[in-house]
Amino acid sequence: ALVRFARQGAITSPAAAEVLLAKAGGRVEEIAGTMVTTAALEGDPVAIEAFEQIAYWLAQGLADIVQLLDPQVIVIGGGVIEAGDLLMGPLREAYRAALTQRAKLPVAEVRPAEMGNEAGLIGAADLARTR
Repeated sequence: ALVRFARQGAITSPAAAEVLLAKAGGRVEEIAGTMVTTAALEGDPVAIEAFEQIAYWLAQGLADIVQLLDPQVIVIGGGVIEAGDLLMGPLREAYRAALTQRAKLPVAEVRPAEMGNEAGLIGAADLARTR
């Protein structure tokens, strides 16, 4: 979804996506997740907006999960988590706003997976080892 948002932004606002498009050789279809992250770190407004959009929609889903299941902690993993505060800052803000709109206080802590993008692989290896 992050790449889709970034590609759409690059199509509609190519001048604003200068850094992002430069990383993709000027070809929107070549934009990849790592490019979006590095472009956002370099201040590309389209890449930053892509992170804000993904954070908003992810927060909506997390707020629904909190209302249904009332977890203590929500752990976010996958490659996008390597973006750190580019994702987690807007995500936490949007998450609190989404819970407030639903008249529920933010109870569950949202944090990145400690093992980052390798968490699934490490878990699968541990499961195979113990069987």
